Amino acid sequence: MAGDTDRLRRLADQAVVCGVGESAYGRRLGRSAIDLAADAIQAAVADAGLTKGDIDGMAVTFGSPLGADADTLAFALGLELKAYNQTWAHGRFTGTALQWAAMTVAAGLADVVACLAAVSFT
Repeated sequence: MAGDTDRLRRLADQAVVCGVGESAYGRRLGRSAIDLAADAIQAAVADAGLTKGDIDGMAVTFGSPLGADADTLAFALGLELKAYNQTWAHGRFTGTALQWAAMTVAAGLADVVACLAAVSFT
């Protein structure tokens, strides 16, 4: 068990949440999940002092049929990713996405991982 604690400490020293962003919330916004994701990502990278071009990894917690899939988002947003992941479309995988992002950074598979749920219910 002590080894597990040491591994978790090393992971915590290698990855941080450095920016947070959100899109508009509301009913009948008339905007696609991709448009809303673009707003959230832009706000998050600005908050972190980065640019969209710095993103080289992505974890999506809401995909098709309710939202946009990770590969669709990467293409539509012009992201050049080294790694990406997508959870089931249940929408309850925020923690899982953050864990995957931290492990991805710690393993050197990506430097900046965006975690998002890209969905528009209207």
